[in-house]
Amino acid sequence: MAEQASLERCQLLGPTALIVQGIMGLVVISSLVVKRQLEKRKRPWRIWLWDVGKQLTGQAVIHLLNLLISDQIALAGDANPCSLYFLNILIDTTLGVVVIFVVLKVATWFFATYLGYEGFISGQYGTPPRPIFWWKQLIPYLIAIITMKAMVLMPLLLPHISTALLAFAQGALEYLNPSVQVVFAMAVFPIIMNVIQFCIVDQFIKAGRTDTVEDKEEEDTEYTRIATDEEEQRYKPSNIALRPMGSPVIRRNSSNVSSPRWSHDEDWSRISGRSE
Repeated sequence: MAEQASLERCQLLGPTALIVQGIMGLVVISSLVVKRQLEKRKRPWRIWLWDVGKQLTGQAVIHLLNLLISDQIALAGDANPCSLYFLNILIDTTLGVVVIFVVLKVATWFFATYLGYEGFISGQYGTPPRPIFWWKQLIPYLIAIITMKAMVLMPLLLPHISTALLAFAQGALEYLNPSVQVVFAMAVFPIIMNVIQFCIVDQFIKAGRTDTVEDKEEEDTEYTRIATDEEEQRYKPSNIALRPMGSPVIRRNSSNVSSPRWSHDEDWSRISGRSE
């Protein structure tokens, strides 16, 4: 009997679950592409990929934590993992978004303002963009993700609150067979909620308005080294006036060629001659 009940449970790591998770990932990424195309000031593709990459990394951490939480609580309380996963998604994409926003702002302020470290302001990767800034910004984002999961887990550990929440989740899924539960709990419902969550989170992890305008053509810009003053003098064109072929060279402002001058006697004779 226990074995049959175990087989009827939602299989979170089965083939069906993996397929629907892949479909969900494609739909979510496609929604972010559409969101970028609808933006008035579009981010360069490289900057957009880095912003989305932080969310995908955080979502992978959330997914692993959800699987761990669902399986462990289900084993302890003999509950359906699908109902727990459904409950986790519901809390993650509603209350969790608020927690991520607040914790991310506090963590970014701590690293960027309080400690004065460079590269921790979300969405700003420098000019030219530096990959190390992406790794730095991933730290406060993961801190916000893990903090959110810890706060979401707390109600599930409280006796009376967890009982009410689990009863609500099981009641929503009890009329579905295990295969349909997987599709609904891990595909239909998460797709709708995650699309909303990803678009909201993308809005506050990307760079501000000024930074977006400044880096608007970042992807088409080629960066070249600026010549030093010594190199400019070395390769500066010769200061020779244009002249017909065969005519003598006339140098201007040359230090080694003196300007023509009248001698003192010639000047005096000219002046004397005029006075006479």
